Amino acid sequence: MMGLARRSGGDPLQHDPRILATLMQSLEASLQDVKRVLVYVCDQSDGKQEYRHKLFGLWFQRHNAGRFVRHVVAAANGLYASVIYSKNNPFTSELEDSLPELTNKINQ
Repeated sequence: MMGLARRSGGDPLQHDPRILATLMQSLEASLQDVKRVLVYVCDQSDGKQEYRHKLFGLWFQRHNAGRFVRHVVAAANGLYASVIYSKNNPFTSELEDSLPELTNKINQ
């Protein structure tokens, strides 16, 4: 499990550029084995989970370069979660077939 927090001080609405770099490095390292699948849930402790979800989605879109696939499996009722895997994952078809069931179970 990984968590990222801004160093104390500074404007809390400003983005720390180190967080983006750390996230992308962690994503690439975690998915070096193309068979791996990463599931993440946005922290809910301070009520900013929707903001985190949207920001990560934007960062992912800008910096992904087509290497990974992201599917949102929860985006309501305070729960924001996604599944990410390599586009070269040999189980892509099975993963995509299972996503609707996973999404339904999470959102019950």
